[in-house]
Amino acid sequence: MKKNLLKIILLSFLTLFLTNCEDGENGMDGTDATVDGTDGSNGVDGVDGADGLDFDDLLQYGAITVTIEGTDPEGNEFAETIEFNYTPVNGDYLLYGNIVEYDTEDNSIHYGIGRYLSVPDESINSTSTYLDLTVSNAGESNETYDFSIDIDGYAILYEGFDAFLFQDDFDTTDNIANLNISEYSFDQETNTLLFSSTFNVAPDDNTTGNDLAVTIEVNAVVFEAVEAPVTTTPL
Repeated sequence: MKKNLLKIILLSFLTLFLTNCEDGENGMDGTDATVDGTDGSNGVDGVDGADGLDFDDLLQYGAITVTIEGTDPEGNEFAETIEFNYTPVNGDYLLYGNIVEYDTEDNSIHYGIGRYLSVPDESINSTSTYLDLTVSNAGESNETYDFSIDIDGYAILYEGFDAFLFQDDFDTTDNIANLNISEYSFDQETNTLLFSSTFNVAPDDNTTGNDLAVTIEVNAVVFEAVEAPVTTTPL
């Protein structure tokens, strides 16, 4: 009985002592880790998206590259190289804008080639060029050339935010001077036409009002039209 009483008294003093103790001061913060943990493994790759639309069909038949050098009406000098890469898609235009024709009577070959600067559109993307080349006495010592080219709707842009609309028609029978055609060839197996041309145009014969120098590089595949049979309708 006395032992139990003694235990009760000791426990009471211990409880009183612990309840009267104050909290100790906080310890010092630990130092930050200096080594990063190991990166987790990469997740699984997502599914590839669908291929975007392209215009390979319009680019596969070659290009006409035009370089124009001159001075515009306000005195700004320019030297522009323009790559007309896109074949026309309209059937009517294609049949005269990407064609080769043979004339056995005159021993001549005629080429008509048109190309757009960008994807063809009715009005917004209509910057284009079209050229005609007729080679008479092809392959003979007296081989001659008749040549013309149209450039339509090309904007020359300057660093000072000026712009000049260049569009003109040039023809050996009208306003072309010093015409030189070189490296002409036509591969009848691939229907690939190659040639280079340079010429000059006098101030009064072009839209700049100044001397103009033009260089043309052609590497194009052309088609030969298949004529539909002539039919007659009974009366």
